[in-house]
Order: sequence, then structure tokens, then C-alpha cells
Amino acid sequence: MIFPPFKKHEWQPVKALVKAHRSKYNDYAVFFYNEFAPDVIAMIWRPDAFKPQPFSAIVSECKRPVAEIWKDDSLVITSTDDLMAEIGHFSRNLVSNFKVRVETQFNVLLFCYSIIFHISAI
Repeated sequence: MIFPPFKKHEWQPVKALVKAHRSKYNDYAVFFYNEFAPDVIAMIWRPDAFKPQPFSAIVSECKRPVAEIWKDDSLVITSTDDLMAEIGHFSRNLVSNFKVRVETQFNVLLFCYSIIFHISAI
């Protein structure tokens, strides 16, 4: 008779948080962490998430106008401030500290924001 592998720890809040972030924010960012030392969760923005798009009410969550003056045919872009506020609120019970690193690679004109979540002691 073969038994399924025994799980030593069923409660894995970091794994559950990363899974929830991946399912909700997969279009905007990539989340990753070290499974064996899960005290840091890292996030990097997807560059395609910040391309200007025509306004649509269906996909208007966390969007802002590109131009300061709104017109009928204005383009919108993803608002990093709104996304970070939502991610911070969503993970407030587990994350104790946010650190933001901004790196710019001029050879591909890609703005890359890395967010590191420090997990509070459980």
C-alpha cells in the first residue's frame, strides 16, 4: 500500500499570499519567493502592463489617463500607485515592510520596479 507524502506544515501563509497575488495581479506583475526561507516576497512589473491603451470600462481598474486633459479618445495607462496601495492593503496582515527599488535599463527603455515584501514574524 502506497501512502501519500506526509505534509509537515499545512499552514503556509506566504505561499497562500503569493498564490493569491499571482492569480489577481498576473497581468501586471510577476511574484516570486524562496520556498525554503520565505521571509521575502519579490515582485517585478510586467512591461506590457504599462503600454497606453484606449479607455474601456471593462478594463478600467487601476487605470489613469496618460494626458492631463481628458478627451473622448484619450489613452489610459496602469497606475502603479493604485496597484501598490491595493497590494499593500491586500497583504497588510502578513507584510511588515515594503522596499521599492527602481532600475532603468536604457538599452531597452524598460522601467523595472521591484518591490520586496518583508514578512513579519508569525
